[in-house]
Amino acid sequence: MQQLAAGIRRLDQYAKPNQLIVNTTPAFARHWLLPRLPSFQEHHPEVDLWLTTTFSSPVMATEEINIAIRDDLFVQSECRFEVLCHDRLFPACQPSLLAQPHQRRATLHGERHMDWSHWAVGGGNDVGQMNNGTNFSDPGMLLDAACTGLGIALVSELLSRQAVRGNLLQQLSERRIRGPDWVSLVRHDSEKRPSTRFFHDWIRIQLGETEGLEGRHPQEPSNSMPA
Repeated sequence: MQQLAAGIRRLDQYAKPNQLIVNTTPAFARHWLLPRLPSFQEHHPEVDLWLTTTFSSPVMATEEINIAIRDDLFVQSECRFEVLCHDRLFPACQPSLLAQPHQRRATLHGERHMDWSHWAVGGGNDVGQMNNGTNFSDPGMLLDAACTGLGIALVSELLSRQAVRGNLLQQLSERRIRGPDWVSLVRHDSEKRPSTRFFHDWIRIQLGETEGLEGRHPQEPSNSMPA
């Protein structure tokens, strides 16, 4: 009976009139969204956010999600698709590693866009990266590892901004290469809800105000590798 009562109370969470279910990646939630959520809550305390994180992109038609904000989304039926910003990538490490010679710095490897092959194909210079080293499937964990001094890594400019400002990361090159597009999917049956509009407008403004992510970086060539 206790389990049944707990289950019924949990179902009540899905029935809140101002609840908004948002899906994103663990890396985006931890490194970009959470530090900024107090701003949204201050302006819209009436919206009850339900933040879900998954490593794979959701199927919006079969899942209880109002908005998805991710870098691995494609057009889906019954949803509005919008590109919010274009990310860029650069090599970085903890400042303490800069005192070490290149050959003594370990190399951290990510997947998809954070693979060092993208840096080479995009015309990036040699910063001491090697083929061997620790591999990470989660770009957020890759970023955490670089911040703790585990090695050099190819990181997202968007996700690493807080770490750079906090002097946890030091860039190894002025060059940038094109990274993924951060995209939103909004279910059509949620578009007209005030909570949906409030959150989507807020996150669009926040991403638009992220300095350096609109327009091409001076060192980024016009024929840079597509995401």
